[in-house]
Amino acid sequence: MCGRFVVAASGSELVGVLRVDLEGDDLPGPSFNVAPTDRVAIVLDSAKTEPPTRRLEAARWGLVPAWAKDPSIGAKAFNARSEEVEDKPMFRQALIKRRAVIPAYR
Repeated sequence: MCGRFVVAASGSELVGVLRVDLEGDDLPGPSFNVAPTDRVAIVLDSAKTEPPTRRLEAARWGLVPAWAKDPSIGAKAFNARSEEVEDKPMFRQALIKRRAVIPAYR
């Protein structure tokens, strides 16, 4: 993933396109220059609920590993190579437990 990307749709537009069941409050608007640490809309799938639901929520762009003492590390941890993501300690647990879809246009 590149360091900056575009989100050209609003939250309400993303709900229809991504077939989201629940829309979170305070979703960020469109942006043509999303940078690390900016707020973005993410899609989370709740497979454990009955029936399974798909939610659109706001999150901060970046990854703060569980072992990090300072959340500012998330500004540096936003880029992973797909062939290394399972092996790198920084990304391993997030890949297993905290997956999300980020609607983006590069």
